[in-house]
Order: sequence, then C-alpha cells, then structure tokens
Amino acid sequence: MPVIWNDLDAMNHVNNTVYFRYLETGRIGFLTSLAAQAISPSAEGLTTSFALAEAGCRFKVPLTFPDEILVASGVEEIGEHHVLIKQAIYSKKLGFVVAEGSGKMVYYDHVNKKRAPIAGDFLAQLQEQLLNH
Repeated sequence: MPVIWNDLDAMNHVNNTVYFRYLETGRIGFLTSLAAQAISPSAEGLTTSFALAEAGCRFKVPLTFPDEILVASGVEEIGEHHVLIKQAIYSKKLGFVVAEGSGKMVYYDHVNKKRAPIAGDFLAQLQEQLLNH
C-alpha cells in the first residue's frame, strides 16, 4: 500500500490512527483470502462473519511520505469463537518493520446476535495458517 500525503499529521509523520487502517486492510485481506464470508455474509444465505473485538498497535518508527508499506498477517491463536491475528507493517523505504499489531476477531452469528463457534472448512483453513505450528 502506498503512504499518501493525507496520512500525515502536523509533524509530517503518518498519524497513529492511520496505522490501524493499514492493519485493518491487512486483516480483512488476509481473512477474505481464506474465505470471502469471513468478513461479510453474502447474499447466498450465510449468516456468520468475523467482527473486531480488540485491536492493538506497537509503534516502533514513524512512517513518512513518500513510502510504500507491506502488511503481513498471520494467525497466532484460535479459540472456539475467536481468532487472534498478529501483524507487522514493513516500510519499503526504511527496509524494516515499523509497527506490530494484533486484532482479535470474534466469529458472530448475525441472526441470533451472539458469537458462534468457528467450524468446518474455515476452521481447518485457519489452523493451516497458525504461526509456529
């Protein structure tokens, strides 16, 4: 992803809130690459998807404009109803990781309005992505 001028704050660094947008984009891309219904139920009658329950970011070095970043995402933990995604933001200009993040995603049943167990093929796909397994 490119760092754009609008991402900067008054100190000419990427604003801290923008890092969370970068991490969100990486998480959504990662989960939808496994299964499109992971984030948004489709019109085909799917009623479950993930919802963000917690998010965190450890800022290591400021990003500046211009730059291009890569967001790496992987599964660190799988629970009955949740998955913990660990992430890193890598700056191409600087040549190293500038921030580390995490997002706890809860599997949610939109019909019954409560969390749901992760099961079936999707659970197997997540388990294949488990870091350090």
